[in-house]
Amino acid sequence: DAARAAVREAKEVCEDGDCADKVREAIARAKGKRVEDVTKLDEKGMLKKAARAATVEDARACKQARVANSSASCNSLYEQFLQSSGRERPTSKEEEATDRRTMTLEVVRT
Repeated sequence: DAARAAVREAKEVCEDGDCADKVREAIARAKGKRVEDVTKLDEKGMLKKAARAATVEDARACKQARVANSSASCNSLYEQFLQSSGRERPTSKEEEATDRRTMTLEVVRT
């Protein structure tokens, strides 16, 4: 999906800080909309889809690395998902465990 790729590219190019404007511009270009017409719901949904796609790619790369070298280590997929989606870590351990399971199931289904 072109919009997901555009969002991923905008997040990668953006340095530490607020990337919302660049992400909104990328979504608008990919969907043929004006930046003003991109809603927060569009933005959040596209960020989540892009983060999920990036997490799936990371999981596949980790699997291939472990096939090639059984002692290879991989970064936490959940941590990468939080970072790429721009979400905050849940405050309680129960919420975090639920969020981690939900993200894992979404990645497995993809």
